[in-house]
Amino acid sequence: MLENFYRPNYIETMEFLPNDCLTHILSFTCPQEVCKFSLISSNMHSMADSDFVWENFLPLHYQDIVSRLVESLSFSSKKELFLTLCKPQLIDDGTKVISIS
Repeated sequence: MLENFYRPNYIETMEFLPNDCLTHILSFTCPQEVCKFSLISSNMHSMADSDFVWENFLPLHYQDIVSRLVESLSFSSKKELFLTLCKPQLIDDGTKVISIS
């Protein structure tokens, strides 16, 4: 029982870290973990939605992929782009299909 008393609340502790530090930490996780993290609080949600975090999950050549898409994409965030590219997309005049995972 006493060990529970002394165990730190990691979520509360994390909220004391600067936002830049938290977004940097999130960029080393995976998309599923970032989505879980976003459920903690509204502040955590906004950090988990940052383009800095989601750009790290995109392939290095994602701009080339976007330029080769048959249907042009409009996206308001890197998260939206990532989620769209996880679904099969036609590229190269419809001769190939690509999706990221």
